Amino acid sequence: MNDFCSQKGIKREFSNARTLQQNGVVERRNRTLIEAARTMLADAKLPVTFWAEAVNTACYVQNKVLVNKSQNKTPYELFNGRAHAIGFLKPFGPQQNGVAERRNRTLIKAARTILADAKLPVTFWAEAVNTACYVQNRVL
Repeated sequence: MNDFCSQKGIKREFSNARTLQQNGVVERRNRTLIEAARTMLADAKLPVTFWAEAVNTACYVQNKVLVNKSQNKTPYELFNGRAHAIGFLKPFGPQQNGVAERRNRTLIKAARTILADAKLPVTFWAEAVNTACYVQNRVL
């Protein structure tokens, strides 16, 4: 592992187990990620059942748009050596493209919408009274 990291120019730092104070950078990044996901769910008025999708989308977006101050590049650019196009991103939340009634349920196509990959839509069924939501991932 040491050889691999030194070949790739990765600097390794260690901290004691269960000491959050020694791992402040990662803890702050996790908090930023959680706050972004919470904000996305609140803004889209989605239930907590979409927490995994919100965190996944927040992480994806942060890796594409947050800038490393010392090098003025995104994490994606630093890792891959090239810029990433973000023109295809959409707002997070349900985007009602089509509505169809089926056993008192409404079909809502939700493009993962604070900024989501338009190529990875999520289809879910929502009860008319918003009592339950079911997520069905589709592979295109």
